[in-house]
Amino acid sequence: PYADITPDVINSPEHQQLARETARDAMVLLRNEDETLPLDAAALDDVALIGPLVDTLYEDWYSGTMPYKVTPLDGLTERLGADAVNATEGVDRIALRDVASGEYVTAARGEDGGAVALGGATAGPEQSFDVFDWGEGIVTLRAVANERYLSFGGDRNLVNNAVQPNGWFVQQQLKLVERDDGDYIIEYAGNEVDDSWFGNQKYVAVAEDGRLRITATTPEEASEFALETLSSGVDQAVEAATEADVAIVVVGSMPFINGREDDDRTDINLAPGQAELVRAVQAANPNTVMVLETSYPDTITWENEHVPAILWTTHAGQETGNALADVLFGDANPAGRVTQTWYASEDQLPGTLDYDIIKAGWTYMYFDGEPLYPFGHGLSY
Repeated sequence: PYADITPDVINSPEHQQLARETARDAMVLLRNEDETLPLDAAALDDVALIGPLVDTLYEDWYSGTMPYKVTPLDGLTERLGADAVNATEGVDRIALRDVASGEYVTAARGEDGGAVALGGATAGPEQSFDVFDWGEGIVTLRAVANERYLSFGGDRNLVNNAVQPNGWFVQQQLKLVERDDGDYIIEYAGNEVDDSWFGNQKYVAVAEDGRLRITATTPEEASEFALETLSSGVDQAVEAATEADVAIVVVGSMPFINGREDDDRTDINLAPGQAELVRAVQAANPNTVMVLETSYPDTITWENEHVPAILWTTHAGQETGNALADVLFGDANPAGRVTQTWYASEDQLPGTLDYDIIKAGWTYMYFDGEPLYPFGHGLSY
């Protein structure tokens, strides 16, 4: 009976509508103090849309490839108009100056990027990088020169060629490690295709030709860089939120870094930089809505006590932005429920190797503490 179905149906209007409905129906309203949601679109002249996930969508592990992307910014702009939405990612923009030579780390232009090397006497666009915090000390650095992320490249060079963190080995993971003298070294935190030649070379050193290469085996052998903050993401977020009618903060995880097979989380908290962003925005504008887009539960205990409204979604595909607008503005009544116990603290969890779920008190069946959100939790309008 299905033999007449051809590839022409792929990404049809019906499929797009189904993607929107699926993303919308899966969203969970975790908190809604004083009926903050739904928002009244007609009463909003200035909406601050803030956070590292406002203008991007991530594909989760084993998901299909999105044929198009409606980001939260796209969805809210479509709903309210461009003039009403003031968006900022809320991330720091930095420059790195090599201590030994005084020259700045410089990225190549063009979509394909190139090897990152020293070569700038001042911090212009080619010497500027946006820092995205994913927790556990791991960051990704996006080159302003071409909007591509730094990645482990050929001959162990750092190259600015990745559209997003990607691949099984996720070679865009870095750590900016502060030294006792206040300078920084760059540690590569991803994996290599062939561990047999990986050795202990995981720190960046400046080569004779000025290129940044992952060749140092110890922090002492790594090149040191002065980190200059060109603009503060928190300051930009506070500025946008202060005068807004409502501030919507979109934070969460990057599935290829935070929620992947073969890489366990070492804590269950929101990334520190993102948590700081939420707190700063809420302090600047009490009328704040937090949208949490993750692959798993987080211990957002502070946020649950201070942020009036919290909406959770997975990485829900190409229609996420439209679905988000549908729920935020009351076109749809949130109906999702959490499918796991959300713990209030890591202290509520037993050891990770204790598999006796009854004795250890794992899961909604045997946990006898007070969870942040119990299995099946979900509010509605």
